Amino acid sequence: QDMCNVLLRNKKSFLIVAGHLSESDLMERMVKKINSSMIYSSLVIANVGSLGGPFYGMGDFFITEDKLINDLGIKTIESSFIDVANMMPDKNSKLLKDEIKSDFSYFDINNLDSDIHLNSIRIGLAIRSWVEKNNLDAFTINFANLSLESGFPTVPFLEASKSMARGIGYAGEGDVLTAGIVGALMKVYPETSFTEMFCPDWNENLILLSHMGELNISLTSGKPKLICKSLPFINIGDPAVAIGQFREGEAVLVNFSPSIDGYTLILSRVDLIDLKHDLKDSITGWIKPKVAIDDFLEEYSKSGGSHHCSIVYGNVYNELLDFGRILGCKVIEI
Repeated sequence: QDMCNVLLRNKKSFLIVAGHLSESDLMERMVKKINSSMIYSSLVIANVGSLGGPFYGMGDFFITEDKLINDLGIKTIESSFIDVANMMPDKNSKLLKDEIKSDFSYFDINNLDSDIHLNSIRIGLAIRSWVEKNNLDAFTINFANLSLESGFPTVPFLEASKSMARGIGYAGEGDVLTAGIVGALMKVYPETSFTEMFCPDWNENLILLSHMGELNISLTSGKPKLICKSLPFINIGDPAVAIGQFREGEAVLVNFSPSIDGYTLILSRVDLIDLKHDLKDSITGWIKPKVAIDDFLEEYSKSGGSHHCSIVYGNVYNELLDFGRILGCKVIEI
């Protein structure tokens, strides 16, 4: 009690549980508090790689490197496209052949051009080497600044998806902050993915989750597919992209974003729904919030939620609330 009093007077966050060791659920509650603390401790020492710098005009998640490390402890490691491209393995390397073989085992592949597949794996293995060399917990890439002059043969969407399945955090569009939070969540809850809300289904009270080419491929309903995706708006070769639908289950939608007076953590219990659809060659997932989606979307925007999110599977809502308490940020429940 004296310690808790001193901690509070010194504005130090803490979690506490009380109970009889053998005649209560003390240890179960303790483990949950430890999980919350692990997310925090992983975030404040995170190394996040960045390629291509910040995305111009994406003001909702933009934050300077100095502010990230001073406020949260997140260290941004900037690298050039050329430096990473130079890490690509030779086209005849055993590493490359083994990765191709692994892809044919893991994915549903039909009529995928072999050169497109090869280029995606070569740049993917370069990304993997860059992550390992810099001991990265997460990474982000601003594809808007990518071109053939960068040395990249294509966009490494495939490796982003594979990285999340291996527990490496990721976010698109140069978003270091979201990449860091995804990586921290994955340290405790591997069934986590970077995602975005795309559009509402007003009739069914559902919201479509999707992204151009990245998802945690360990979370798909059924075997993920590997396809070629045309990118007419980027001057680069077409990539091989992993697609699939997020499997059904209970989850928490998580958004962590800058605010006028610090940071805001938005949490919402949702159910991922198994839905039949005709959105071919796309990453898909449908969430049903616990409230009507018009109310949900209004509250989300009024709370300052950014357009980049995480989806975390499981009954982990209270643990994420405790994470927000330790972090000392504003926590919004929708």
